[in-house]
Amino acid sequence: NAVAGDTWTCEVYASDGIDNSVSVQSNPVLVESYSISIPCDHCITLPNGSVVGLNEVPSGVLYGGNALSNDYLMMTTEVTQDMFVELMGYNNSQFNHPGQPVENVNWHEAAAFANALSAFEGWQECYTCNLTVNNDPSSFSCINNGNYYGSNIYQCPGYRLPTDAEW
Repeated sequence: NAVAGDTWTCEVYASDGIDNSVSVQSNPVLVESYSISIPCDHCITLPNGSVVGLNEVPSGVLYGGNALSNDYLMMTTEVTQDMFVELMGYNNSQFNHPGQPVENVNWHEAAAFANALSAFEGWQECYTCNLTVNNDPSSFSCINNGNYYGSNIYQCPGYRLPTDAEW
């Protein structure tokens, strides 16, 4: 955790989980306060300190030739393992590191994570998810929740997975 008066540097490198690229290190930065600002339109701080950042994507933007008809929020980063563990209670990632993206997650687990984030914020869940194997938290089976099938998914007030056009 950052403490006012600390000096921090940032080291950046690319990794495919096996090999790392050459790293680049920033100049030292003096921490002047206890809060660290993350640029996002909507930020959620989880109890473990993980920050889920979301930015608004406006309607009318063209992606792959598709003009989007609805505004939506998209996470600014992949879901990290520490975010996933905080909300889901498990981590099946092969390359286990809290700050790295969660992997080995199927669509159903991703939908269940979106529901957990919605519940954390007190919002309507967009999916109906059930465990298919008792006591196996990774055995989710999810479908769109009641009124949110097909194009109605845009009406769900909670967090959801992006559509093909949004992705």
